[in-house]
Amino acid sequence: MNKFYLQRSFRGHKAPINCMCFSEEGYLASGGDDGHIMLWSMAESSEILRIRPKQGPITALKWVVGSLTSAENFLLSGGADGTMQLRKLSGDKVNVLLSTQTVFPGAVMSIEVEDAQGIIAATGPGRVVLFRLSVGKLEPLQCLLADPPFSQDPRPALVVSTHFFQKGKSILVSYLDSREIVAWSISPWKELWRQKFGNRIGSSAYSDSLGSLLVWNLVDGINVYRLTDNPTCHLLLVQTLRIKIRRNRICDVQFDSTGEFAISGSDNGELHLWNIDSGQLDQALCHG
Repeated sequence: MNKFYLQRSFRGHKAPINCMCFSEEGYLASGGDDGHIMLWSMAESSEILRIRPKQGPITALKWVVGSLTSAENFLLSGGADGTMQLRKLSGDKVNVLLSTQTVFPGAVMSIEVEDAQGIIAATGPGRVVLFRLSVGKLEPLQCLLADPPFSQDPRPALVVSTHFFQKGKSILVSYLDSREIVAWSISPWKELWRQKFGNRIGSSAYSDSLGSLLVWNLVDGINVYRLTDNPTCHLLLVQTLRIKIRRNRICDVQFDSTGEFAISGSDNGELHLWNIDSGQLDQALCHG
């Protein structure tokens, strides 16, 4: 793996940054406690747009890609006030709010998009909600289902993340305090299996091509699981990437583009890059 180094720094937020995501067109979107969404151009190394969506602190961001035109970019944002917004961003630095919906009574924890199916999964306090994305219609975000349904009380466990798998036909739902992951088929909505873990699930990342899952376990590092169906479908622990956790904070985890390396934050201002097969730390980058 090539070594990473500091290439550029972007400054603009006035409070901690909660979420970031890259677009295929070379844009970086960031959201923070200051309630702003910043849009940066990687090619020009500059800020190109600042948006104040009035959602409170921005807690989740996700680009929408697929059959949309290259001249337009679509960005989903989730806020601490429980709302989710869809915006159209064009090259002339103009943004158009297409939809805003109140989804949860508390903060939106995560947003995942299955571009091929046009399905969006949003998580919040005790509930996961699926939407159908139909850009060009009067109401581009159409609610498909909520689990539990809105007519019922939410689960006592916090839903921290979702991951589409089986080419978007199924979804993994991770719960923080109940220490479990539940797999669902989307159509029809049906529980496939569930698995309990020994540690809490702080954050997670999934590679559908590899069938691998990373879990920040809030105890001693990152657990690496493989999805297997032998003898029944479940997640098999294959590796633990050991991290000295000094403070009980949730850090993000991601795969690199090859799936061979895990990328994680830390509680001491370092960004860690791990070789998954060897379990060894490959590089530590000082961030702050």
